Amino acid sequence: MLEILRQTPTWVFPLFFCLVYVGYLQSKTREASRSRLVVVPVAMICLSLYGTWSAFGANPLGFAAWIGGAGLVLALSGALRQPPGVSYSTGSGRLTVPGSWVPMGLIMAIFFTKYFVSTALATEALSPRLPAFVGLSSFAFGLLSGAFLARALQVRKSARQVR
Repeated sequence: MLEILRQTPTWVFPLFFCLVYVGYLQSKTREASRSRLVVVPVAMICLSLYGTWSAFGANPLGFAAWIGGAGLVLALSGALRQPPGVSYSTGSGRLTVPGSWVPMGLIMAIFFTKYFVSTALATEALSPRLPAFVGLSSFAFGLLSGAFLARALQVRKSARQVR
């Protein structure tokens, strides 16, 4: 394990701490515009799509599995409980979003999935051509980033109902 950490590019560590900080900020109650509410989910979607592309290239199975994972969680998101405590101020046009540790968990899950996949490929423990590895990894990326987007959509939906 220590050798894996030694071989990790140095830029990964600052990225990790930046993501921890972003997750920490999500744990605090904050105000946000409707458009700003989707910034972190869009960033996580980009990170997970990059994870699929950087690991497997333009592999159709990888992108189909990613879409399947994101689509599944979005389809099921209607059954999720809406976040309590969301409010909308018509005066400022801003949402008050209660803090949650869920985004931190999702951020870390995406980061460590990417780290695991990259490590497995770099050490040649798994082949990027192994369909099960491509499919499961990409599905996990899609599922996790789809969960981010589903949560943001649920917050927006809650705010509409508060009006």
